[in-house]
Parts: sequence; structure tokens; C-alpha cells
Amino acid sequence: MPVGAAKAGGVKLVDSPEKAAEAAKEMFGKYLHTHQTGPEGLPIHQVYVEPASKIERELYVSMVLNRELSQIAFIVSAAGGMDIEEVAEHTPEKLIRVDVHPAAGLQPGQCRVMAFALGLSGKQIEEFTTIAQGLYRLYLEKDASLVEINPLIVTGDGHLVALDAKLNIEDNALFRQKELAAWRDPSQETKWRAPPPSTN
Repeated sequence: MPVGAAKAGGVKLVDSPEKAAEAAKEMFGKYLHTHQTGPEGLPIHQVYVEPASKIERELYVSMVLNRELSQIAFIVSAAGGMDIEEVAEHTPEKLIRVDVHPAAGLQPGQCRVMAFALGLSGKQIEEFTTIAQGLYRLYLEKDASLVEINPLIVTGDGHLVALDAKLNIEDNALFRQKELAAWRDPSQETKWRAPPPSTN
């Protein structure tokens, strides 16, 4: 789901199956407009229904390639949620980066550093370590260029749950990821447009 979908009306909170059906019917055939989709938006032809969660805190976790170091970088923030772009722009110090050397792999100590930065404690640190190690394996095994959980929530009973996630696969590796490539939906792709010619 594009970032900002909730603000754009792409997330509906309802309290019965009947209302879920009504909300879905209202959304089908319309376009979702966010800063990622551009002004044209993307068509809505699928909806996901899941139980509501009691959210105590929203966290942000992602993995990207640090091209300068040729290492995978974890980026985490205790200021997760819909406005992570604003956090990155206005308060970048709230984003914590941990680089993972490919020869060593993700270490438990690095997971603890990130967990502490997220304000986690006790069993939450173990849960976060399991999540981080799973993301690291996913990134490598699926030839990812981006893995993002936003938000990773702390529930009312203190557990961690990924509410929304994004996975980008490296285009040049798609020949190795035939199952993922089969999921491609061209209707959900924004059209690339060349910039206007320079007048200089």
C-alpha cells in the first residue's frame, strides 16, 4: 500500500462484516491518490480485511543498500507511522542507521542496539531480534532492494506486530524470483515520465 494511503482514504476502520463490505464497495473503482502515486493515482480493485489492533506505539523499520559502504543498512525510528517522510525531512536525528557487513551478517548486538533505540525492553527485544533476523534473510533470499515495515506496532499487551509492509525486488534479479515476478500487477504501477526538455 502506498505511503500516505490512510490519510488519502485508503484505510477504513469498521466494526462489522457488513460495514466492511460497504466500505469495500465504496472504494472499488475509485483511485487512491498519494504523493507516491502522483496526481493520476492508482486504481483500487483489491482490499485487504484484517482485525483492528490496539496500538500503543508506532515504530519504523526498513532495510536498504548503503551503496557507499556496499553494506545493507537497517534504518529504524521510534517515530514511525504515516509521517515518516516528515521525520526524515525535518528531524533526521530520529532515524537510527545500523550497517550490516556482508561477511559477518546481522549480529544479535546490532539487533539490541536497534531495539534500545526503539525504546523496547524485556521480551520485546527478543521479538524484535526475531523480526530483524527474518527481514535480513528475506532481503537476501528475495534479492530485495527495499524492505520496510511501517508501522511496526507495540500492541496493548506489549507485543510487536507488523501492520503494513513494503518489499521492492531488484529488477535485475527478477529472473531468479519467478514466483514474485508472477505477482506483478501493471495497473498498480505509476507511469514514468521523462522530465521536460531544458530551455537553457
